[in-house]
Amino acid sequence: PTDLEPLDIAAERQNLAGTLQRLVDAKMVEIDWAPHNSLASLIAMLGQRDYHIFHFMGHGALLGDTGSDVAGYLMFENADGTAAPVSAERLGQAFRRTVRLAMINACEGAAGNAQTPSAGVATSLLQQGIPAVVAMQFSISGAIAIPFAGEFYSAMAVGLPVDAAVTSARRNVWARFDGSGEWATPVLFLRAPDGHLFSLDSSRASDAKISALRQAVVKETIDKYEVTPSAPDLKSPLDLDKSGGQVELSSGRKIVFYILSFMSPIIGLTLYFIYRDKTTREDRSAARVFLVLGIVSFAVSCGMLSIPIFLGMGNY
Repeated sequence: PTDLEPLDIAAERQNLAGTLQRLVDAKMVEIDWAPHNSLASLIAMLGQRDYHIFHFMGHGALLGDTGSDVAGYLMFENADGTAAPVSAERLGQAFRRTVRLAMINACEGAAGNAQTPSAGVATSLLQQGIPAVVAMQFSISGAIAIPFAGEFYSAMAVGLPVDAAVTSARRNVWARFDGSGEWATPVLFLRAPDGHLFSLDSSRASDAKISALRQAVVKETIDKYEVTPSAPDLKSPLDLDKSGGQVELSSGRKIVFYILSFMSPIIGLTLYFIYRDKTTREDRSAARVFLVLGIVSFAVSCGMLSIPIFLGMGNY
């Protein structure tokens, strides 16, 4: 809208379309853009076909007097280009027939009011029967919003439940942007009994090209979501040798590690021999316990000592 802070929606739309183009080419998703930014244009589109996801980029706000009159609104446009606030309740009524998921990328999109928590856009849409809403609890930059949306929709397209898709997309944003705090901005509001919102078309999945692409998306998603911890900050006796990529024990920890590995079974077996010849039933029972502990600790120590052999060849 011309009377609100300008947003580069065209660039955001282009970036989002580019991010999702591979899924579109594989016929895993279909995207239709509203020709105009008015509510009438949106309702006309909803009458033409069954849409499952509504993605909004723009302004959102809580409007009304303090108290029960406060409600969540998204800003559409009037014919003259000025802001036309549309309540989440009104949108929910329009979406109720087919829309299963709403993505709200708007300022205050997830915010509630201290006195009326349901006034936020997301919770209002849920109250109107929308099964799931992903909204922004704070303002989010386009540099973060677009990758998040791309990863989220990619995960949804290959069959992940919506809660897992949100978690994976947030984790990816955290990993790609060096721990940016904006990873926590998108939040999920879920009304459905589980996170499975859609039944994927099995006839499309049978197509070899689409199946291969689906597997590629899954692999890429897994690769991107894999976060490697920054050793040697790990609280473990294993340190990472960055020069060679091998895993080895630090000198001080190695000594403690080996002492504990050998001493535990020795102590257990020693106590067994001490108590086995005692006359009382309790002492004989204790002897059996010490024997078992000695054997178990010996087996565990052997297994632990194999770690530097297999992971740090040449450093044992």
